[in-house]
Amino acid sequence: MPGLFRSSAIHDVCMRSTLFLLCALALAACGGTTDARDASVGGRWVYRASVGGCDVTGVLRVRQEGSPVSGTLEWPGGPCAPSQGLTTVPADSQVTLSGRVDGESLAFTLHGWGGVLAHTGSVRADSMGGVVSGAPWGTQPGRFEARRYAEGTVLPGRFRAVVGGAVTDTLEGSASANRYELVMRRDDGRVQVTIAVLEEKLRLPSSPGTYRVHDWTVHADSLAAGLVYEDDPTRAFRMRDGTLTISSASGGTLRGTFDVTGYRPEDSAATVRVQGSFDAPLAP
Repeated sequence: MPGLFRSSAIHDVCMRSTLFLLCALALAACGGTTDARDASVGGRWVYRASVGGCDVTGVLRVRQEGSPVSGTLEWPGGPCAPSQGLTTVPADSQVTLSGRVDGESLAFTLHGWGGVLAHTGSVRADSMGGVVSGAPWGTQPGRFEARRYAEGTVLPGRFRAVVGGAVTDTLEGSASANRYELVMRRDDGRVQVTIAVLEEKLRLPSSPGTYRVHDWTVHADSLAAGLVYEDDPTRAFRMRDGTLTISSASGGTLRGTFDVTGYRPEDSAATVRVQGSFDAPLAP
């Protein structure tokens, strides 16, 4: 029966193809694909936890491949004293993260400080929070919370800047302000950008607007600025021109941008341009 044989062979091939496709789909469903119910947690999160008498802060960078998540906690820090058993984490170290998302529930661990911190909680859009336990410096569980921010945005209490000219660099770190100055320090504490007033009768602007920066040797009654690399005296620059733009001044926070140019006092031909943005808590 040649015709029947050919029909049977075609049927067998189709069945094998169908089974292969079904198996492939089943394997994919069991692999790293994201369940439609699982919350999305990839991205940058500002993380804060209070556990065992210590406040731990940092920036979580989370990668998500389906339900599993991984990542790092950058620039971890906290005010725990050595007597509390906390191992000091150097500024260039990273605490690693591993865990899993199940719907809106989240469980992950932070590996660092000589131990493992276990987190269980929930995710709602760009916010997460819950319980943290297992800190090597304390037996009592605590709470954690985190908020996600889009890439390219300046995080609360942070700054980002690009330096060009005699020095080429990218800076990122903490930012703070008071009535006299805006101070931005790289996370390792070795580089600082400062915009300040030089006379006590003056005040750092705290209203939205654009303000001029001048060389303080010429205009003592205006804003002055500087860039200092503390471990390299040849990289200390005094700004001679530029602007500070405050886009928002509310809720005890100054937000804005700056664009200043400067020179080395010992060599005025060595110039730099510093451009950046900041989100700085404003002290009273």
